[in-house]
Amino acid sequence: MYLTFEEYIEMGGTLDNATFTRMEFRAIKEIDRYTFNRLQTETTVRESVKRLTYEIIIVAVCTQGNQVTASNNDGVSQNYQIIDFNTVVSQLINTFLACETTADGTMLLYRGM
Repeated sequence: MYLTFEEYIEMGGTLDNATFTRMEFRAIKEIDRYTFNRLQTETTVRESVKRLTYEIIIVAVCTQGNQVTASNNDGVSQNYQIIDFNTVVSQLINTFLACETTADGTMLLYRGM
């Protein structure tokens, strides 16, 4: 767990605990994928990871169910801005973890090049 429900609420989160738990799990999986699970061995969760988790939860909630781009019903028009979850998450992870390292000095986003 990178972010507790209490920390999420303190940051301004409004989801109920069950929805938060589901979205936080999704955020963790995304972070772990980009960092090759390097954060799982850390004993303390750093502030940048907590804030990143919060932001990914927000993106996950905002992109959930946004399949319609525009609709018109009896003169009432609705437009939705489609947010690409993967693109936004990638940008957030690169922003929040760009210069972060593990305890042994390995960059969290190091890809082996």
